[in-house]
Amino acid sequence: MFLEELLKTIKERRSVREFTPEKIDDEAIRTLIDAAGHAPSNTNRQAWKFIILKNDKIKARIAIAVKKKIEKVKENIEDDALRDLFVNYTKYLLFFEQAPVVIFALYKTALPFVDHVYARAGLKTRDKRDHSELISVSMAVQNLLLTAHAMGLGACCMTSPLIAVAEIKKILDIRIPFEIAALIPIGKYEKEPEPVGRKKIDKIIEIVPPEL
Repeated sequence: MFLEELLKTIKERRSVREFTPEKIDDEAIRTLIDAAGHAPSNTNRQAWKFIILKNDKIKARIAIAVKKKIEKVKENIEDDALRDLFVNYTKYLLFFEQAPVVIFALYKTALPFVDHVYARAGLKTRDKRDHSELISVSMAVQNLLLTAHAMGLGACCMTSPLIAVAEIKKILDIRIPFEIAALIPIGKYEKEPEPVGRKKIDKIIEIVPPEL
């Protein structure tokens, strides 16, 4: 029965982008973060951090920063068709502002000596060193999303607003060694999104045959 309930939660979870103004209590948020904190992580470092943003004024400042970046990108797109595609896509960048709570999922970058060790080995470190921590916090975010759904809350994992990541980090005073992996707006909803299509298992699986 547990497996059936787990699979049901996984399969019924939806990305929610419209929220009611109803507030989310602190105990519910702690439950979400507790679930996130039980995700697997690289050598159990648990090198993540979660910023809980309820302040509407700060959300608005972040939204303004994202809007400015959007305008800057638009100005540099010369192709009309491509610009139209981008403008249509921008609706996915700003809906977080309407959510009662926005959770920022952060991950800790590797220590500077790791750069030195990798460099001595002739390896490029910037793309490699944070890979495991980013995967770790991504698993934590999935725990959070599934728990939100089980609690009757709507949520969505967003990375598009990170078009203004430098500005967001400044507004939230996020400093080295932390980086933002994603933001997750959380809230209650009036209408659950319709199910979306999923690829058939045979389309996404490849089995390596055993040796003969």
